[in-house]
Amino acid sequence: MPLIRHSDMFSQKGVYVSKNTNVGEYELIGVSDWIIYSTSKSLDDARSDLIDRAISLRGNAILYYLYSKRTESESTTGGGTYYYSVFDTMGVVAIIGRKSPEGEIEKEDLQKVIAIVNDTAERTYKKEVARTKRSRRNGYIGAVVVSLFLIYLYFYKMPSFDSEFLMNVFATQTGEKERSFGHLAGLAVLAAIFFGINVKIFFNNYMWWLRRR
Repeated sequence: MPLIRHSDMFSQKGVYVSKNTNVGEYELIGVSDWIIYSTSKSLDDARSDLIDRAISLRGNAILYYLYSKRTESESTTGGGTYYYSVFDTMGVVAIIGRKSPEGEIEKEDLQKVIAIVNDTAERTYKKEVARTKRSRRNGYIGAVVVSLFLIYLYFYKMPSFDSEFLMNVFATQTGEKERSFGHLAGLAVLAAIFFGINVKIFFNNYMWWLRRR
């Protein structure tokens, strides 16, 4: 007797979530090699996103489901601090099934799906790695360009800021060599600050949600 309907394979309602390998009345057909992750301010949203990711990899179950809660904060416009909760979820993608008179997929065919899940996850991971590398490269380029532009504005277009301030911080008043070094040191500090800020802004890690077991 077939195990499961096609329509139940790739829907939110059709994905079974378990904290271990217990899948109730279903039969565990296979466990993939991949762990998926999701995060959100709402536990329901984080769980829903996790299920969507399992579906995108062609799985219909999540095993070893775990979630954790952490507190983050951000500054408010009034000068205060806003604290909020963030939920992180994770689990292993799997394939399950059970005999049903409405079933459309035979067990032998369902056993082949786990290989499809692993292959889909592998291709997805490689794509996300490539996206992350492009983001990192673009982040460095963007950071350099923006940093140089801001430094240019600071030294040449903003007379209200005195470049002598940085020189005095890093140099003594005994000779041109020290004063010249002060300018270079101040420039290096500004470049490092701007570079670090802009790398963080431009860089995205697209592969964080998928990892091999």
